[in-house]
Amino acid sequence: MCFWGANARYTARLLLRIGAAMSRVPHHLYLVERTDTGDYDTYDAFVVCAPSEEDARATHPRSGARWVPGERHSAWVADLAHTRVTRLGTASDACASGIVLASFNAG
Repeated sequence: MCFWGANARYTARLLLRIGAAMSRVPHHLYLVERTDTGDYDTYDAFVVCAPSEEDARATHPRSGARWVPGERHSAWVADLAHTRVTRLGTASDACASGIVLASFNAG
């Protein structure tokens, strides 16, 4: 969302700051799937924009936050060893890191 008028200069500076802060590391689109048997009210897969396979695997599909070992991760796998990551392709420069699409089995 852009704010024009009196806020135009602020918006332009903010966009420049965000652009400068973003890493120029190429991002890719990854499909992350669980390989164990999920149940109702769990995610079975998601697509994420991330700089590496490791970053993609370590993303939680609910919030896009980093998966932390030892924490209870309701609706997702208890162990990242139960995931499969497939690189789908290179993302455009406009793609920010995070979840693009998630598959949730509501029950």
